[in-house]
Amino acid sequence: MFTHHRFVSVIVLFAFLAAALFAGLTPLAAAVGRALPREGVVAFSTPTDPRNQWDIMLLDVRTRITHAVGQYGWRIALPLEWSPDGTRLAYATVSPSSDIYVYDLESDTTSNITQSYAEDRYPTWSPDGSRLIFFSNPDGQYEIYSMALDSAGLTRLTANEGVLPAISPDGAQILFTASSRRNLFLMNADGSEARRITQGPRHDRN
Repeated sequence: MFTHHRFVSVIVLFAFLAAALFAGLTPLAAAVGRALPREGVVAFSTPTDPRNQWDIMLLDVRTRITHAVGQYGWRIALPLEWSPDGTRLAYATVSPSSDIYVYDLESDTTSNITQSYAEDRYPTWSPDGSRLIFFSNPDGQYEIYSMALDSAGLTRLTANEGVLPAISPDGAQILFTASSRRNLFLMNADGSEARRITQGPRHDRN
């Protein structure tokens, strides 16, 4: 009787794992209820039409199983940014709308966190994962903004143009480019004490 029950249990377990694989999940993911495990997952863009359409894919490097999580329209691939704890993926779309989205590995859901009429671009995470830093142009000129994910509170950090923000590992400073002035600037994370750090005639970008 014990042997028979053990045999049945093995068959049931095998069927469960096989179903999980065919559903696009790894055995570990099926066991813990996530769409994909946190470790060993690569995010990348693949063109469905190289001129204007890209799919966002996750790849489990152990099983080579892929999982589609979103798409965007643009002529080149855009950056995909993992949160510091590896549970969320931030990216910007360009067409049909230019918003910032966050995909959550735990719930296998995607949220539009900006939902604005402006062009929201290039999100980057704060070291603690509580905020996204990006640039946008709700007033016509690109500026650097910070958004708190727990409250959707939006704070403008620059006053005289800024694009392509990069935050320091300790979260204390933000490096950015001012395109019209062609130089790099550094400011505190709250937007204070912005200062030019390059002086060359070329178009410097971080």
